[in-house]
Amino acid sequence: MEKDRTILLVVSTPPICIQISGFFCGSFVRISQKVLLQEVIEHPLPALVTKPEIPCYFIMGDYDHMTFSHAAREFFDQLEAKQKEFIAFDQSAHYPQFEEKEKFFEWVSETFL
Repeated sequence: MEKDRTILLVVSTPPICIQISGFFCGSFVRISQKVLLQEVIEHPLPALVTKPEIPCYFIMGDYDHMTFSHAAREFFDQLEAKQKEFIAFDQSAHYPQFEEKEKFFEWVSETFL
């Protein structure tokens, strides 16, 4: 029997948890960031998603300064989901799928294959 492939993969957190700094460069990134932040402020994910009926996976890098682990953990803890998992990558920042690709591939293989 084939597994259900519908999941919720959280990649953002409440706006108060996003750090804006001079790190971003280029007008496109600044414009995109402004639009995305406005969307997050107007429609915070924790207010929109409270009781998902699909598996939820939070994939976080411990050194991520764009999406803080403690804020993601707060969101994760308040979710009422039958199946949820918080996966922390201890050698990664914002892109654990690239920074710890072997560990990420292993997790994906064990979880979905």
